[in-house]
Amino acid sequence: MILESRKKIKKEYGKYATIQTQSAEDMSQILLWLRMNKAIKAAGQITKSGNTYLMKVRVNPRVGRGGVFRLVKDRFGMFARIR
Repeated sequence: MILESRKKIKKEYGKYATIQTQSAEDMSQILLWLRMNKAIKAAGQITKSGNTYLMKVRVNPRVGRGGVFRLVKDRFGMFARIR
């Protein structure tokens, strides 16, 4: 009898959003704006993928993903995309 070891996948708790921008300066401004409005709890590393910059953030439950989307779109418009 052969037993295979399986890695346990940790489930990430909480709601996350991914922010995508064209420049690192835009990303830092968005991050500062969201922290100032207490819309996010934590932010990951800024990673470059092709011509865009990506960052995964943990959303504050009181604000929600929709609230983060509205905050970013109202302030920065077409310079950022939220997924």
